[in-house]
Amino acid sequence: MAGDARAVVSAVRLITPTVSLGSVDTLIQHPASLTHRILAAADRQASGISDRLLRMSVGLEDVEDLWTDLDQALTTHPGGGAPVTTAPNTAGPGRGLIAALHVDGPTGEHADKLMLFGRFVGSWNVQWIGGNPPATADGELHFGWVLGGRAVQDIWIVPGRGQPGHSEPPQAFHGSTIRFYDPSIDAWRSTWIEPINGRVRRFIGRPDGKGIALLSAEDDPQLSWRFTDIKADSFTWQAETSRDGGASWHLDEQMLVTRADHA
Repeated sequence: MAGDARAVVSAVRLITPTVSLGSVDTLIQHPASLTHRILAAADRQASGISDRLLRMSVGLEDVEDLWTDLDQALTTHPGGGAPVTTAPNTAGPGRGLIAALHVDGPTGEHADKLMLFGRFVGSWNVQWIGGNPPATADGELHFGWVLGGRAVQDIWIVPGRGQPGHSEPPQAFHGSTIRFYDPSIDAWRSTWIEPINGRVRRFIGRPDGKGIALLSAEDDPQLSWRFTDIKADSFTWQAETSRDGGASWHLDEQMLVTRADHA
């Protein structure tokens, strides 16, 4: 396989891009940029871990569906394509905010842990339901690797750019979260900043079964945000509020999210 194998990983739809932890689902990963990234290139090569190697853990899906998914991913990126976010600058570090902020993948000894949110890298369509009285809106969501590959940043925009009601409070929001893994607590630290409505909240996130649970308990009311029903090309996001110290929770809003690209 020529080119960047990570582009093939990002193009699969049925297969889940993540490290192999044992699952009934089929998983795929790029060892050179994840589990073996901390090794020197020569040591990786000596161990048989080339930059073009992909590793799969086969689950219980129909074998023909798996072949179809691999075929479309390889057809989409026959040469490996481009990296998930920003291509490396072989001439040296780029100048400006975007070049300094964005990178093409995770780094460091906790690269495998980073895939809890790293699997969402790319662009997504959002169907938002919430408010009082209940309302709906279409939006957009984008995930990318940032800060030297040690964090994941996302941008949530509801309604999406160019949509009616965009940037109009209180229901519209246009905010960003930066998330990184903290080994001292074996959890993710996430900070949400949303200037339209003047919101800043800090969350602690952990895997929760097949989903992800994030809790913000520092301020009142407490907030619980969850990623559920996670698949390669879709997931559900839910927000709940507790005004009695976590004794009971009220569902405030929900987003049905589908992948918009496989780049």
